Amino acid sequence: MVLESPVTFDKREALRGNGVADLLQNARGSLDYFDGKWRATLDNLDVTGELSSKTMISSIGIGFLTNHRCGIIYPEYVELYTGEDKEHLTLAQVIQMPKGLQEREIMKMDAVFEVKETIGAFRIVA
Repeated sequence: MVLESPVTFDKREALRGNGVADLLQNARGSLDYFDGKWRATLDNLDVTGELSSKTMISSIGIGFLTNHRCGIIYPEYVELYTGEDKEHLTLAQVIQMPKGLQEREIMKMDAVFEVKETIGAFRIVA
């Protein structure tokens, strides 16, 4: 699979890493946003993934961190677009994320989309 994104990631190494390519790693960030596993941007997140061939996908997920004291907040929503290829994507699902202060100052949450279809590409916008 190949990921691409027009997003500019944070200039600090711990929050930039290898950029969008790191989203394919099975690394789970801790509650410490400088643990080297989180990717940060001030832009809206926009990631397109193209599979090497059409594949049955059961789910697609992405994790987010909130730390209000440090100005890190969840996005308002996460959208998933799916399709045969990256030129033919349609909105499949939207997950509304929690707004405002949370029960704890520092929390993490996954946005997981149940896909259960054969696709060739997807796009996540948050």
